Amino acid sequence: MADNIGKGTFREELYHRFNKFSIHLPSLKKQGNDILIFADKFLAVANQVLNKNIMGFSEGVKNCFLNYSWPGNVRELKNVIRGVSLLTDGNEIQVDVLLLELSN
Repeated sequence: MADNIGKGTFREELYHRFNKFSIHLPSLKKQGNDILIFADKFLAVANQVLNKNIMGFSEGVKNCFLNYSWPGNVRELKNVIRGVSLLTDGNEIQVDVLLLELSN
């Protein structure tokens, strides 16, 4: 932002107003079991959008979710669930499909 102030494309006064507030969001990895709540929500949305009826995740998938580092945070989780939903024909997402998606 400081570069934009120097270029005149961002007002310095506005920068100082924004700079007073900082929001700390812990990484998804540090959310513990809340990851599974997000996953369930994203699966419900994927089911609706993709006209699927996937009931949930295998225990192996849940363990992968809890142990994966999630460098892309919540957005990555959402995209992964959409991808595995597209690849799943059954009523439960399995580890083999998840690993295909995470390796991309």
